[in-house]
Amino acid sequence: YSCLNYITLQRIIETITKQDLRSFAKEHIYDVLGMTHTDYIPTGETLARTAPTEKMKDRKMLIGIVHDPLAREMNLGISGNAGLFSDANDLAVLVAALQNNGAYNGKRILSPMGVKAMRTVPRSTQTIGRTPGWDIFTPYASNNGDLFGPNTYGHTGYTGTSITIDPDANIAVILLTNRAHPNDGGEIIRLRSLVSNVVAASVIEMK
Repeated sequence: YSCLNYITLQRIIETITKQDLRSFAKEHIYDVLGMTHTDYIPTGETLARTAPTEKMKDRKMLIGIVHDPLAREMNLGISGNAGLFSDANDLAVLVAALQNNGAYNGKRILSPMGVKAMRTVPRSTQTIGRTPGWDIFTPYASNNGDLFGPNTYGHTGYTGTSITIDPDANIAVILLTNRAHPNDGGEIIRLRSLVSNVVAASVIEMK
C-alpha cells in the first residue's frame, strides 16, 4: 500500500475513462448505489454535515477540505490516496454491496470475482498481508480487533476513520472519528481494536 500507488491508479482511471476521479466515482459507484453524501470536495448539504478536518497553524479551520497534504496540495482535493468524505449510512450501503458480491438493491458496481480479488491477498505478496485495496493482517490492521474471523478485512484512514468487515459473520464496523481536529496528534489505534472487540463480543454467537 502506498499513497503514490493509488495516485498512479487515479491517473490510469482518468486516462482510460477521460473523466476525473470525482466524476467517475460519482457516476459508477455513488449514484448507482444511492450514496447521497459521499464526495470529494463536498458541497451543499454534504458540506454542511461535514465535521472539521483540522485547525491550521494560522488558526484557519479546514472543513470539507482533505487533511492529507499530497491530496490537498498536489491534487487539489481529488486524489486516489485521500480526500473522500462520507457518512455511516453511505458506507453501510457500500459494505452491503461488497457483502452481496458487488450488488445492492438490484444495482451492480463490481463482479463477484472482482469482490473476491479485492479481499484476497495475492500469493506473491502473501507475507505482506494486503489485498488490492484492503488490509487483512498487516501491523496496521488493529481495527480488525481480536475476535473477528480470519477472513476479516478493512482499511484505516490517517485522521482516525476505519472500516472493518467480517464477511463470514456478515458484520461490519464503521468508525468515523477525527484525531487530527483540532490539533493533529490524537491516538486512535487502540480504540479501533476495542470497538471491534465490543461489537464482535456483542453479536457473534460462540460455538
